[in-house]
Amino acid sequence: MGTVHRRFRNASRGAVLGCAGWALWGVLAAAGAAQAQEIKAPAHRAEARAAEAERERAGEPEAERFPRRPWQMPAITVTDEPLPELREEEPIGSYGQPRWTARRRFPTTRIYVTPEGVIELEFWFTVADDGRKGREREIESQLELNMGLGNRLQLDLYLVFGQEGSDGALDVTENKIELRYALADWGEIWGNPTLYYEYVVRHEGHDKHELKLLLGGQLAPGWHAGLNLVYEIEVGGDKEQEFKLTSGIARTLIDSVLSLGIEFEAELKDTRHDRGDFVTELLIGPSLSWSPIPPANILVTPLFGIELDDSRAVTEDFFYEVTTVVGWTF
Repeated sequence: MGTVHRRFRNASRGAVLGCAGWALWGVLAAAGAAQAQEIKAPAHRAEARAAEAERERAGEPEAERFPRRPWQMPAITVTDEPLPELREEEPIGSYGQPRWTARRRFPTTRIYVTPEGVIELEFWFTVADDGRKGREREIESQLELNMGLGNRLQLDLYLVFGQEGSDGALDVTENKIELRYALADWGEIWGNPTLYYEYVVRHEGHDKHELKLLLGGQLAPGWHAGLNLVYEIEVGGDKEQEFKLTSGIARTLIDSVLSLGIEFEAELKDTRHDRGDFVTELLIGPSLSWSPIPPANILVTPLFGIELDDSRAVTEDFFYEVTTVVGWTF
């Protein structure tokens, strides 16, 4: 009876996660017609390429030399097609992507790749706590360097620091290297699919592989969304594996300066000793993006979560985590 009950709970939880994912898919699909208007025919794409090449032959301005600055990159114009009303939605760069995708929009959800020649340094600071007395909060900080390599490739390098409690020692806990590849120029494939691979070198514990499928796009003028499907596994030890779905939707309040949204994350974890008996985490919360000056980007995302232990059919914990990201584009 216990096994049947556990399987029922697993199935129910899977249904909840599936509904959450398909709900966002449905929203994106409903916006498919609107996004299709952004898809350029090959002739128009060639025309845009020719215009960009002509500007380069005429003498590329200093602001367009390596490293490139997204807020100074000229918009790609196509004959008989007006530019978007929002400057952040103008197509730029080698891939014709909208200007808003040149920097991170959600901490939990990645979208597409960094434009060719763009370099950004980010500092992350995350505090996680369940609010219980006598339990140590976890503090993590991270330095991340993002580089647009060209050919729809992006390389990211990470240095991660961890700390147990407010007075604990701050130690380097992980080094990570990440590579992304976008399958096509922006707007040529629905959802702008991008492949993501990350290798995590852990100073304590076993290393990890992480694979993601990144999807994202514009739902309507001023509305932007992303969805990630994630699989992560340890290379040794308990071989803990994680299945994760992350998503975010944001609305622009001030063009190129301020937007507000909501983020959701669902995660299933198990080990080789109890495959199928998942520990589930569900998190949701608001997301704020602010660019006080063009090179700077500040994200603040407080997420509130619940942890469910399927093996014991109980609610294990309630917790929150607050992530702040400060980025600077060179």
